[in-house]
Amino acid sequence: MQELLKQFGQDSMEAKMLHLWNRVRELRLGEFPHDRFDLTVTQMELIMFVGRFPGSHLQDVAEGLKLTSPTVSVGIRKLEEEGLIERKPDPNDGRAACFYLTEISMNALLQLTQAGLSGMRRFLSHLDQDEQAQLHLLLEKAVSGVENDINARI
Repeated sequence: MQELLKQFGQDSMEAKMLHLWNRVRELRLGEFPHDRFDLTVTQMELIMFVGRFPGSHLQDVAEGLKLTSPTVSVGIRKLEEEGLIERKPDPNDGRAACFYLTEISMNALLQLTQAGLSGMRRFLSHLDQDEQAQLHLLLEKAVSGVENDINARI
């Protein structure tokens, strides 16, 4: 790792930002209480996607999360067995299934959202309102730029 950083220069902005990014990740500001729900990261992503897009089809979920259909199928099946995802027939196509959260997974998603908001509140509390707005503006600009680069390649 040190050799790689020397190539960029340990004091380069890239190296500094990478180090800072890792420190932010280590804070685990919005980490979900996994001890209450024995879920993998992929299962949580499936729940979050279906929560944002209730009635999604398997292919919608796969495309939205950039996963393969078999991966989503296995994940959804396990979540169904745990009572966290409900499968209903598509009213427009009886052969297709739509996925919905159950009350249990809706509560889990609410807890995840509350943990994320609480962590972000703690993170931002060390900045005044102008600094918060500036941080948001700069991060939005950087993220949008990378998204645009990715979309331009597609």
